Parts: sequence; structure tokens; C-alpha cells
Amino acid sequence: MTELEILYWSPENDDENSIYEKMKHTYETIHTYKDQHLYGSSYESVNKVLTLDDGEIEPMKS
Repeated sequence: MTELEILYWSPENDDENSIYEKMKHTYETIHTYKDQHLYGSSYESVNKVLTLDDGEIEPMKS
């Protein structure tokens, strides 16, 4: 399994929960599109592959 960190800044200043819900929608409607048909099996459920880290954001190093 490969872990991927996704960073997102909203042009509308959406809160983290709103962004998370939009990402869940994207996964469910685009990433898993025809997964059973094309790959022979379904991808994992969105709750298993996408999590929201409520920890503090570390500043970027220059």
C-alpha cells in the first residue's frame, strides 16, 4: 500500500471538512468509475482510503 498526502488550498476559503467531503465525492464518482467493469474488482470504500488529519500544519521549510 502506498500512502499519499494530499494538500489542498481552496480558492473559496472552504473549511477542511467541506474540502474533505468534496474529495470523497471525487473518489466515489471519478476514481472508482467502472472499476468493477474495467478492472474486475472494486476499489476500496472511500472510508478506507481517505482520511482527514486534524493535526497541526507544519510550516514549509525554505
